[in-house]
Amino acid sequence: LYSISRQFVPEFLRKLLRSDSKQSVSETTRETSFKFSVFHDYYNTLFKNKSHLSDEWLTWFIGFAEGDGAIQTYDEGKRVRFVLTQKESDILYKIQFKFNIGVVKHFPQGKSGKNNDFYRWIVDNPSHILLLAYLFNGNLA
Repeated sequence: LYSISRQFVPEFLRKLLRSDSKQSVSETTRETSFKFSVFHDYYNTLFKNKSHLSDEWLTWFIGFAEGDGAIQTYDEGKRVRFVLTQKESDILYKIQFKFNIGVVKHFPQGKSGKNNDFYRWIVDNPSHILLLAYLFNGNLA
């Protein structure tokens, strides 16, 4: 049911990003409810013995990802990855542990004595990208 090809994920995300189905929101109140059923079904397929992610935590994550996340293509547009970038690594390791996907990498910057280092949670496995697509689909402001 959930087997995917490497080409499907980029096409699915392109359609998702081009979608004109914007939902009305204000900075403090979301006018529509979040929908997580497809995400939960697929998550349970991927991780049968992993504990359930709460809707409250997923709602927080979506807001966090909207501010600091990015969907990137690479390998001449044939591959997709999702990244979250932060100055501190702790929150990224917590997210990685919660989802059970991706890697956290450290990116040291410069030798000038300024601490411009940053960290990224990187998700590039096609099944895991699809999982995030199910989470974001219809739930982004």
